Amino acid sequence: RLFELKRRPSEVSVAVLIGDPSDVAELAEDPPAALTELTQSHWPGPLTVVLPRRKTLDWALGGGVSTIGLRCPDDDWLRGLLREVGPLAVTSANLHGEPTPETAREVLKMLGEGVSVAVDGGMRAGRASTVVAWQDGVLEVLRQGPLRIQGRR
Repeated sequence: RLFELKRRPSEVSVAVLIGDPSDVAELAEDPPAALTELTQSHWPGPLTVVLPRRKTLDWALGGGVSTIGLRCPDDDWLRGLLREVGPLAVTSANLHGEPTPETAREVLKMLGEGVSVAVDGGMRAGRASTVVAWQDGVLEVLRQGPLRIQGRR
C-alpha cells in the first residue's frame, strides 16, 4: 500500500526504523563489526545501515530480499512509538521523486485520502540520512547525508 500511495517503484526499497539499537538482532543477521561500531557512534541519528536481512523476515520492503536498511532515529517521541509498536517500514512523506513536504498539512495535501493516520509533529525540515553498507569487506557509502563517513563511493 505504501508503494502505491507514493507511486514508488517496487524495486526501490524502503528503510525500517527501530526504537533501540538492540532491535538489529531481530531483523538482520551477523552485522559486521565495522557497521556495529558506526551504529554505536551515530545512533540514534541520521545513519541508515544496510545489513543482511534475516532469512525468516518476509516483509515486503521493495528491492531485493537479501538486505534490510535500518535506522534508529534521533527523535525521542518516535523512538518511544517504535518501542511500543515495533519496527516500522518507512519512507519520506512525499510522492516518489517529489520534494518532501515540511508539515503534516502539506503531506495530506500531496498524498490525499490514501493516508490513514497523520501525526503532526510540527515543522520537519531536514536532510535524508547517510546510508552505508558493508560489501565485499569494504565500507560503501551509498548516500552521503549529514554524517560525513569515509568509505568507498
